[in-house]
Amino acid sequence: MNLHKELPFIPIPILKSSHAQTFLGSLMHLGVDPQSVTRYISMSDGDEIAVEISTPADWNPQGGLTVLLVHGLCGSHRSTYLVRMTKRL
Repeated sequence: MNLHKELPFIPIPILKSSHAQTFLGSLMHLGVDPQSVTRYISMSDGDEIAVEISTPADWNPQGGLTVLLVHGLCGSHRSTYLVRMTKRL
């Protein structure tokens, strides 16, 4: 079973440049961040990794898909692109 699905990219008509769309997206913040719970995973060297878990109300653990989003070095779970993706998913 192939669970991978590529979604079509439909650019904003007046902004054909991917760079312009990235810049515009970083300026937009669409309301409230999705609710999440923070969990900490202890590493063998004593460090911890903070994981934010957002679970949609209609998600089914028996066959529901799980998506892992990872932000960049200077980002966080509140980065605008991650919030937009989380809401979209």
